[in-house]
Amino acid sequence: MQVSEEGQITERFTRAIDQLGATDENGQKRLELRLGGIYALERIARDSEKDHWPIMEVLTAYVREHAPWQENSPSQQDQSQASKASSSEEDISQQQGPQLPPRPSTDIQAILTVLGRRTRWYRKGEEQRLDLPRTDIRRAYLHEAHLEGAEPKALCASATSATSMASARVDCSPSPVPRLSPICVSETQSLRSL
Repeated sequence: MQVSEEGQITERFTRAIDQLGATDENGQKRLELRLGGIYALERIARDSEKDHWPIMEVLTAYVREHAPWQENSPSQQDQSQASKASSSEEDISQQQGPQLPPRPSTDIQAILTVLGRRTRWYRKGEEQRLDLPRTDIRRAYLHEAHLEGAEPKALCASATSATSMASARVDCSPSPVPRLSPICVSETQSLRSL
């Protein structure tokens, strides 16, 4: 009986991984299949304690690969391009204000939601930290997300995402790696203290 159950979990896991990487004939993401794979992995992680951590590793690897932090973020590139533009374009861009970084793609946001609502987290059922260093999750919706113990640099966000970070449960302990982004909101901080 147990062998049959493990075989079913393995089959579900393999199918979910295939969905996570689904593309069409042009190499474009098949979002509906990827989302199905993400939520299938979440279900397996809840159903199978021994598969919980490997699934967390798969999901965090996906975020690291598909949402890496870039030294010149799109908003920085836009600003440098705007400074090279003609004076009339400069006037328009100054009236619009600074460019906000883009929100995470739908599949990245879905994974962050899954990671945030898991029922166990670092030192409360998980022995390891989520591995999200050098990921760009600015402007992600993380309301009441359980991301305690995640690599601190990953969860330190620009001021533009402070509202979504304010209610996340985040461990922002000092990191030996210099941070590229200016603030980090923990569960004990509020926007008023910024």
